[in-house]
Amino acid sequence: SDGDREIILSKLWELQNHYLLMKPWFPTFNPLTASFTVKPVWIRLPHLSLQFWGKESLTAIDNAL
Repeated sequence: SDGDREIILSKLWELQNHYLLMKPWFPTFNPLTASFTVKPVWIRLPHLSLQFWGKESLTAIDNAL
């Protein structure tokens, strides 16, 4: 379904300690020249108050990085 497709394409998947990012295929795709503009980054926020764990607050933190 479209909902399943959206979930699959919107996540960074971990498979056997490697990361997998899925994107829609297109006819001119060349795996030898493909580049990525998104990179996974893990950050720790050990003292972040619970009130800031909402989507809006985390998005603001993400945009600041």
